[in-house]
Amino acid sequence: MIFEHAIKDLTEEIQAITPIMIHFTTANFNEELLNDNLRLMLYRIVQEQVNNILKHAAASEIILNLETNHGVVWSLVWLKGTLSLSNWG
Repeated sequence: MIFEHAIKDLTEEIQAITPIMIHFTTANFNEELLNDNLRLMLYRIVQEQVNNILKHAAASEIILNLETNHGVVWSLVWLKGTLSLSNWG
């Protein structure tokens, strides 16, 4: 849950300084599958995804979903009907 709290804190910090609403979900996410290095890399990837949205998209809302499925970590990011899909196996 530490990783999930770190991502939640990141989204709250961004919402505090921008008008963008960020919804963060982890419905099927098993943090225990991630070692410390993978957690840090995934945090930085999510951070970069959100920063790129802030810089390059005119989004008013971001939906960020992290999940694990059969040992694969998925990051799904929706904004204004656009889907950005990444996976790390």
